[in-house]
Amino acid sequence: MSRLTQIIENDPTASGEQWKVHYWGTGGRTGRQREKSFARKKDAVDFVTKMEGDRRETINVDPDAGEVSLRRYVDDWLAKKTASAGTLESYERIVRLHVAPTWRAR
Repeated sequence: MSRLTQIIENDPTASGEQWKVHYWGTGGRTGRQREKSFARKKDAVDFVTKMEGDRRETINVDPDAGEVSLRRYVDDWLAKKTASAGTLESYERIVRLHVAPTWRAR
């Protein structure tokens, strides 16, 4: 376990998630400290082990990446996409008519 990563036990009399992991996000000196809570110590240790392995392999995955909605991701992707106007219009239509209606149900 890196000296920058800590596993801390919460108040044992409290209910809920008892273990917290404090770690530094990607970005070197500009990375910010993050925290993730777990109900079991084993889950906290597994998380730290994976984070340390990823750090050794230089795999940088943003833990908040899954918090962006799929709709927002697609809108950003369409805005950055370089293609002809007709292709972009076709992509937008496919999303609006065929994909977006299923998102509303989830």
